[in-house]
Order: sequence, then C-alpha cells, then structure tokens
Amino acid sequence: MVERVGRDNYPLFNDCVRDILKDGGVLPSLREMISAFIRMWDLYLSACAAAFRNGILQACTSNPHTGKHTFDCLNIF
Repeated sequence: MVERVGRDNYPLFNDCVRDILKDGGVLPSLREMISAFIRMWDLYLSACAAAFRNGILQACTSNPHTGKHTFDCLNIF
C-alpha cells in the first residue's frame, strides 16, 4: 500500500493507519516493510525457478497480431 500513497502523503497515511490500529497495534517501519517485501519476492522467484525446473509450469506466449486469443505453450523440462 505504501508505494501507492506517495512520499508526500506518508504522514497522512501513517496517521490514518495509527487511528485504525488503536489499542496497542503496531505499525511497521518502512525499513521493516521493505525487508519483508524482499523476503517475499525472493521466495516467489525461488518458487518460480523450482516450478520451471521440475516441469510444473508452462511458458506461454500469445500473438496479438493474428487476431486470435490463443496461446502457444511449451513445457519446460
């Protein structure tokens, strides 16, 4: 959500979140959110790589110039 708010609106966003998280709620710092995002992104990329290596996923492409909405898929082994 923070990336959608914009730097100029961080204080307003933080004030709104603090109002919502009353009674002992904890708002993570920007550094903590970025750190969590990096860990999730690394996990996502690792899962994608493993799926491609094991042939679980297919690599698909579409050709919008043909006028058809079909996909050409290749199994990755």
